[in-house]
Amino acid sequence: MIDLVSIASHMLFLLVGATITGLASYLFRTEGAAAAIAREQAARKLALMEELAHQAGIAHQSFQRYFTLVQEAIRFKENWPRQRREELDAISLQLVEAINQLATAESTLLLLHEKLLSKALRNYTNRIATFKKSQYARSDASDEVLNEQKQQIIALRDKFFELLSERYSRKDL
Repeated sequence: MIDLVSIASHMLFLLVGATITGLASYLFRTEGAAAAIAREQAARKLALMEELAHQAGIAHQSFQRYFTLVQEAIRFKENWPRQRREELDAISLQLVEAINQLATAESTLLLLHEKLLSKALRNYTNRIATFKKSQYARSDASDEVLNEQKQQIIALRDKFFELLSERYSRKDL
């Protein structure tokens, strides 16, 4: 009888040990999977922010080229070469495409719950669009007005990139 009690107690200990081991393995595996998913999501969010920075850079480059051509058109008025006017038209189309891409990026930021970044990007994009609409084929703006508008756009771009940089460098994406 003692042998039977001893065997039953050892079997009970083995069963409890196996149960604890199985439960620990299951928990470890699910926590590891959750951590891997969180790392993957953070990496994806970083990649989206890098892409956003790239798109904003392209938009600003297009804006700078557009600004230069508008300024040139205003200075030369009727004496401005047709080739440069065609270049302005082409850059205008590029700028519209860049603005559309930034609008899409704004939607992505909203999906990522980045409301502050989204608002900063919207302000920047809207200011560029307003400048484009107000200056296209216009010949009565002064250099001071143009430069003031350009500085406002640059300030909005800097604010956006500052917020993006802060968010990018945070550990808790």
